[in-house]
Amino acid sequence: MMKVFGVWAAALLWIVSVGQAAADDNPIPSVTVTGSAEERAAPDKATLNVAADVKSPTVAEGEAQVQRQVKALLQRLKALKIADDQINSAQVSVRPEYQWNEEARRNDPDGYRVRRDIRIEITDLSLLGPVLKAVTASDITEVSPPQLGLQDPGAVDRKALALAAKDARLQAQALAEALGLTLGKVLSVQGAGSTQQPPPMPMMRMAAADAESSNSQQGILTGELTVTQQATVRFALLP
Repeated sequence: MMKVFGVWAAALLWIVSVGQAAADDNPIPSVTVTGSAEERAAPDKATLNVAADVKSPTVAEGEAQVQRQVKALLQRLKALKIADDQINSAQVSVRPEYQWNEEARRNDPDGYRVRRDIRIEITDLSLLGPVLKAVTASDITEVSPPQLGLQDPGAVDRKALALAAKDARLQAQALAEALGLTLGKVLSVQGAGSTQQPPPMPMMRMAAADAESSNSQQGILTGELTVTQQATVRFALLP
C-alpha cells in the first residue's frame, strides 16, 4: 500500500511540474512602464540655524557674553509667540584658541571660543522676517539660510505618487493601442520613492535692528517645493 501511494505521489508531482513548465513556456503577455509626476507645494515650515559665537580671553567671559545674546534672543522669540518646543538651544561648545608665534615657532594660547548653536522651527512663515530681525537685534551674527520644507510632506508625496500611477496607465494604454491589444489588469506595482527639490535659497538681506522686519521688506521669497514620484507598473495585455 505504501508503495502504491509513493507511485501516485511521484506521478502527481510530475504532473504539477509539467504544468508549471508549460505555464513558464507561455507567460502572460504584459507590458511594464514607469510613470512619473511632479507636484508643487508652497513651503509651510522653515528651520533656522544660528549661533552665538564669541572669542574671549577666558571661558567665563565668553560664556557670559554668549548667555546674554541667547537670553536676549529667547526673549524676542517669546514675544513673537515662538513656542519653547520649537527652539533648541542646548548645544554648547568651548575650545581653546591658539596663535602661531613665528619667533618661538610654536602655537601660543590665544583665549577661548565659546559657541552655542540654536535651532528654530518656524511654522508660520510670515514670522520668518521678524525672527531674522530678532536674531540680528540680539547681536548674533552667524546665521545660516533658512531651510524650507513641509509640515506634512507625506500628503504631497501621495498626491504625486497617484499622478505617477495614472501616467503609467496612460503610457501602457498608448502602447497597447499601438499594438492592437487591450490593456488588462495590473500584475505588479512598485514605487520608486520620492525626491524633493527645495525652492531656491530664500533671498534675504539682514535687516538692521530698527528696520522693518516683514518678509517682503527684507526681500525674502519662499518659492515652491517640487516633489517628484515614480511608479513602475506591469499590466497584462489581452488580444
